[in-house]
Amino acid sequence: MIQARAFRTFTAVIVAVAGFICTQIPALAQYDTGSIVGIVHDQSGAVIADARVKVTNTKTGRVYEVTTDSAGNYEVPGLPAGPYQVEAEKTGFKVARVEDIVLYATDTKSINVSLPLGTTSEQVTVVADVTTVNTQSSEPGRPSIPTRF
Repeated sequence: MIQARAFRTFTAVIVAVAGFICTQIPALAQYDTGSIVGIVHDQSGAVIADARVKVTNTKTGRVYEVTTDSAGNYEVPGLPAGPYQVEAEKTGFKVARVEDIVLYATDTKSINVSLPLGTTSEQVTVVADVTTVNTQSSEPGRPSIPTRF
């Protein structure tokens, strides 16, 4: 009787540990990527819905495209660490680009883009000066513009 109870206890512990390990594997896979988020607005500060946002890894040339929601927000998760630029456009506005964004693994960079009125054939380029948002702890993030890749 004691052996049966010990076996059931041992089995329960093994199942609990295996379950815990299985739930942690997806979380571990997320630590090698970062995110770029932001708001697209016009020069008066009004948000721009349905703006097209292109996030480009300037080292690999890989492009990630999203559209802003009704509040002008966009989010591009799962980005490999590296150098990026963000470009936003909407009919009736000039294209705006933010360059020299360095994304580290686990970073969330907030890149807000202001679109000036004009035609989409005109462009405005801004060099990034952003702060890392560390969502894991209260420690400050790494500098946002260390060296070029």
